[in-house]
Amino acid sequence: MNRTLLRRSVIGVFLAAGLVGSALAQASTQSSGAGSRTLATFTSGPDNITGLPCPNLDANTGLPKPGTVCIGTGDGPQVYKGPLHGSSHYTYGWAINSRGQFEAEFAESFHGRVEGCGSGRLVFRSTSLTEPDLSFVGHWEIVPGFGGGELRNASGHGTFEGRIRADGTATGQTKGRITC
Repeated sequence: MNRTLLRRSVIGVFLAAGLVGSALAQASTQSSGAGSRTLATFTSGPDNITGLPCPNLDANTGLPKPGTVCIGTGDGPQVYKGPLHGSSHYTYGWAINSRGQFEAEFAESFHGRVEGCGSGRLVFRSTSLTEPDLSFVGHWEIVPGFGGGELRNASGHGTFEGRIRADGTATGQTKGRITC
C-alpha cells in the first residue's frame, strides 16, 4: 500500500476514534452538585468515510500540504458499557491539517439505559481532536428536547478520551454527569 493510501486509511481510523469519543457523551445520573465521574467505556467504528476531497496531498507523507485543509464526512456505530449502557449511531464532519491533526463535530443518537435514570433515547453533540499518534480527546453534551422514554428530560455534559486502533475501531472512556 503506498503512503497516500495508508494515510487515507489512517484518516478513516482517526475519524472513527473521534466519533467514538462523541458517542461517549452519555453518563449516569448524579445530583446537580456532583462532580464528573466515569460513565462508560466505549468501542466504536469502523466508520464509513463518505468523503475525502483532498487533491493537494504531500506525496511523501500523505497529509495535506502546508496551508491546505481537507474536509469530509463520515458515520459509524458505537457501543457503551457501564452506568451508561447501550448503542448509538453517529454522523460527523471532519477536517485534517498538514500536521496530521483531525478535528470533528458529531451528532449521535443513543438508545439504551442510564443508571439511576432508566431507558430511552438521547442525542449527543460533541467535538473531538485526534492527534497523529491516533489518541483523541473531546467534549460532549446532551442536546435538550431530543430525549425519549425515561431519558426525555435528561441533561448532561462531559469529556471523553481514547485511541484509534489499527483495525479502524476506537476505544476509550467518557466522563461527565447526566441528570434526569
